[in-house]
Order: sequence, then structure tokens, then C-alpha cells
Amino acid sequence: MLAIDIGNSAVTAGLWRDGRWVATWQTPTRGDAAPGDLLGQWLASAGGCGVVIGSVVPEVTPRWRQAAARHGPVRVVGDDLPLPLTAVYDPPASLGRDRLLAAAGAVAGWGAPVLIADCGTATCVDAVDASGRFVGGSIACGLGLQAEALAQRAAQLPAVRPAATSRALGQSTLACLQSGLVLGHVGLVRHLAACLRAELAVPDAPLIGTGGWAAVLAASDARLFSALAPDLLLDGLRLCWEAARSAP
Repeated sequence: MLAIDIGNSAVTAGLWRDGRWVATWQTPTRGDAAPGDLLGQWLASAGGCGVVIGSVVPEVTPRWRQAAARHGPVRVVGDDLPLPLTAVYDPPASLGRDRLLAAAGAVAGWGAPVLIADCGTATCVDAVDASGRFVGGSIACGLGLQAEALAQRAAQLPAVRPAATSRALGQSTLACLQSGLVLGHVGLVRHLAACLRAELAVPDAPLIGTGGWAAVLAASDARLFSALAPDLLLDGLRLCWEAARSAP
């Protein structure tokens, strides 16, 4: 089974075989490479397989679905497959499917209650309550977007790519930016998680980190996350596929 997660910045795909992810790939969501060419490369040695897609970029989804159909049956979560968790959200249709998929992967790995910090284009800190329902969370500007916004709007601040740091005291503009951006984001995630735990009365709920910037935050503060799970959304897609196959 090939799982394809279409995010705002990147498309991430994983090939599931023999009970594990045997290969994963990533490409820019709006890059120049054609989905058909990429899938041909990724599945060159896999033969035919089922494909499950989760997407938060509706205008891109049909191209990937059409290309994937050449390799096997295709299902899109939310269209052909039911969403993986019950959600308490208003209105339900406005909830990003990526948030539910990450939550489903977290519940499968760590049980409920559980918190998820998906640190990508946006930083979403979400919660699943003790009964296994997705009950919402918080959405903040992602770490990379924060860095881009500073460089664009502050004339004397250079563009930087956030990198791991544990030192708050910066003694150059670059070091100040790294500490403010990265450690500030660590603080944002930690505070939102603490608020969610308090509001839901789940003080021991683990916080699972995923998304492109999660490793940078974890390297800056080893106590931030209970675990890092880079394949969390792919796991959510896999669970949707497996549930549909086992349904009567």
C-alpha cells in the first residue's frame, strides 16, 4: 500500500510492506515534477499496489489521484474513506483532514488521551480526549513561516533557516534570530500543550511531535515531546486503508 499525504508545503509518500514503511519520499506540493513521473519512480520495484491519499490542498488532489490510478485502486480519505476519528468541531467540514489523520496515528501508537504537535507550515497542537474523540486544539504560524515573515518585513533582519539551539543568549543577529525563533517556538508548543492538558484535565497525556520542524524543536529541548513520530500522518492513512479493507 502506498500512502500519500498532500500538505500545504510538501507531498509525503510512504510504501507500506510486510508490516513496516520500507521507503518514504517527499516532494514540493507545487513543484515542477509531474505526479505520474514521481509515482513511476517510487513504485518502480513495487508492482501494483493500493493507494490511499489524504490532502489539505483540494486543487492538487485530482492530479495525484489520476496518476495513482495507473498503479492500483485509489481511495481518498474523506471522499472514498471515512475520517478516522469522531471529531467535536464546528463546523465539522472545516477541520483539516491532516489533523485527524495525525490524531488517529497518535491514538494507535500511544492510546488516548493524547496530544499531537504537527509542526509544519502551521503548527497545530491538538487533543484527543480520554474517550478517543478529537476535541480540537490550537493553530499557530509555523516556524518556517515565522522566519520568512521576519526577513520580509524587517529591513535589517536576514533570512535564516531555523536550526536547533539550546542557548537563548544570542550575541549576533543570526544567533538572536535562531534563539528567538526556535526557543520561542518551543515555548509556544509547550504552553499550548500545558493549556490543553489543564482544560481537559489530562495532566499525563503524552505530546507526540510530527511534521517537518518537529526534529529541530526536539533537538533544542529534549523534554518537549514524549516521542517524535515523523510518519504519523502516513500511519493515519494506513489505518484508514486497513479499516476499509477489513470492513464487511
